[in-house]
Amino acid sequence: MIFNKIKVFYLLIITLFIITSCSVFDKSKSKKPEVVAQLFLNCMNKHDYEKAKKYCTANTQKMIEMMDQLIAISGKEFPIVEGEAKITKTVVEGEKAICYYNSMNKEMQVNLVKEYGKWLVDMKKEIPAKK
Repeated sequence: MIFNKIKVFYLLIITLFIITSCSVFDKSKSKKPEVVAQLFLNCMNKHDYEKAKKYCTANTQKMIEMMDQLIAISGKEFPIVEGEAKITKTVVEGEKAICYYNSMNKEMQVNLVKEYGKWLVDMKKEIPAKK
């Protein structure tokens, strides 16, 4: 009887070790805002909205869901953008970051915030005014 309890105890310890080691050695690269922005933009360009939501705040996820529904209702086909987005510059200020990239010969930006140690895309409903 005691040996069964010891086996269960060791099995529990091993399971906890495996779970915690997976979270410590996270390969999601969410520690760099430019990597998260790159992954997000590539998903959006391919219309892979479900995967893109992995790189977003909760509010941005809702906006993507709404956008996806509007596209579905419109019945229009939007072309998939070939190639990858290229981040040209990243500005980090504390828990916020802005990643700049070029799209259609215009400099565009992606805003990110750090939540629970991970960088996430944080799209705003309003469009920033041009300077």
